[in-house]
Amino acid sequence: AAGYDVRLGELGGQRLLQRGVGDDRDEDRYFTGWEAWLPELWAALGAPSVPLVREIPTPSYKVTASPGKVDNPPVPDDDIVPPGAAKLKLLTNKLLTPETKDYDRDIRHYEFEIKGTPVSYKTGDSLAVWPRNPAKQAEDFCTMMGYDAGQQLQVVPTEGARNWCPQELSVRQLFTHVLDIFGKPNKKFFDTLSLFATDEKEKAVLESIAANSDEGKAVYRDLVHDFAHHADVLGKFKSARPPIDQIINMVPTLKPRSYSIASSPLMHPDMIQLCVVQVDWEVESTTEFRIGEA
Repeated sequence: AAGYDVRLGELGGQRLLQRGVGDDRDEDRYFTGWEAWLPELWAALGAPSVPLVREIPTPSYKVTASPGKVDNPPVPDDDIVPPGAAKLKLLTNKLLTPETKDYDRDIRHYEFEIKGTPVSYKTGDSLAVWPRNPAKQAEDFCTMMGYDAGQQLQVVPTEGARNWCPQELSVRQLFTHVLDIFGKPNKKFFDTLSLFATDEKEKAVLESIAANSDEGKAVYRDLVHDFAHHADVLGKFKSARPPIDQIINMVPTLKPRSYSIASSPLMHPDMIQLCVVQVDWEVESTTEFRIGEA
């Protein structure tokens, strides 16, 4: 993209606006940069930022549901492995900090066995760890949304699918293993969510956030101040309830967290050691204590 941009300038092209750049490491991959750049393009072209006709998009996944139980998913939890990842055995999980009220940091020493796996490392490398959402919180989310957490799903991506998803899993596993429902939503999420809102006041607020109006900016600023995640937003706008085949494409997938490796491959060739500090905070408006994804 940078090369095309430079070459078009050399050939006399007139710039409408700055080049938009996407990053696959962003929360929603390159879509994060795209959604931020698109309104600037419409403004430069003199086109309306919101389509004149707004309709619920065609689902990008074909989802077939069948009855099931939460404690008996179609696939064991540990068999759901993201693309390019490998399962490692956790050997040690040791708390390094005092368990006293005077010390509020949680710092831990972890050891993972890599012997017999395709994983190796060099000094200075980091280990990318795929997190999971807590099962209880995921089940509470399903209850709030009216989803059956035990329902078994068969998922087939179609044109426009943005997220990876196992072909077979339960609804609970979709929200523990795949979708980042406790991650920060982007503006596109509010825009799409407005299409499902049946309450006109909620629809108007969601549309104002997507349109970046003064009212929308104030609401969005309050949500950001409280570190609101997708589940928070869906809890706030109770009339907006997208079905499973839509929410798979609306919410980004969980992303791996990279941690600097604390061990030396010369001393520990068969294991990886990490020293990890737990991130936690209190939501100012509700005083709720929260812990970051590990």
